[in-house]
Amino acid sequence: MVEIVCPHCEEEIALDDDASGEFLCPLCDGAFEWNINPAKGTEEPSSIEAQERARARSLGLKILRTGASSTLFIMGIVMIAMGSIGLAFCQDIWAEMSEPQGDSFSSLGALFILPAILIGYFLSGGTILLGLGFVLSVLMRAGKH
Repeated sequence: MVEIVCPHCEEEIALDDDASGEFLCPLCDGAFEWNINPAKGTEEPSSIEAQERARARSLGLKILRTGASSTLFIMGIVMIAMGSIGLAFCQDIWAEMSEPQGDSFSSLGALFILPAILIGYFLSGGTILLGLGFVLSVLMRAGKH
């Protein structure tokens, strides 16, 4: 018996020593070929760049294939986007407030608006950081497997 690693789920599979052909992984049902001589001209380049592209592609598929991880990853991306939009809104309001106004009631309104802008900055920044945490935790977890 020979132990090989499934190219899809990266779990170990036992095959007979003389086995060759196309197989289905018993763990993930992914199809793969083993012990087949490739035809001339169909060999994949063995460059480091090609290997890195294949690894990145399998990492992306691994993230999307797992339910909870893909949900956290997508939620992290959405949180980063929403936090960025919130920061942009806060910046626009801050720019409007910094322009001089003609009436005396505008300074009274600033007492209520400025704390709201600061809270918006903190909430938006926190949302971006939390989203980054989700994305990085999923990437690190997927990289370990």
